[in-house]
Amino acid sequence: MIEIPSDLHPDLVPLAFLLGNWAGAGVSDFPGAEKCNFGQEVTFSHDGRDFLEYVSHTWVLDDEGKQVRPLETETGYWRIDKDRKVEVVMARDQGVIEIWYGELADQKPQIDLVTDAVART
Repeated sequence: MIEIPSDLHPDLVPLAFLLGNWAGAGVSDFPGAEKCNFGQEVTFSHDGRDFLEYVSHTWVLDDEGKQVRPLETETGYWRIDKDRKVEVVMARDQGVIEIWYGELADQKPQIDLVTDAVART
């Protein structure tokens, strides 16, 4: 069950399912980069205004799942309008800024996003 904080901005109620801390692990395998196991922790929070704050930290993991070193950090903001259109603005510590747009699905906790812009600092 999704708990909606009493101080959550009313416009953000449809995104309340994102709030909290999320963690997982996977394999990073990008062309031109070293393949590695990684862990990720994502936090969605709010301060009562009409956006969610997003922070993501990733780490290289050893074969036993222990953190070896930091991999990347992202931070950004998520907004939604009255028509359920979602906007994400994100900055990565490696000098990349991204803007994503999409839509919240009807009757399920799913957001389909597409990249609108990517820029290097």
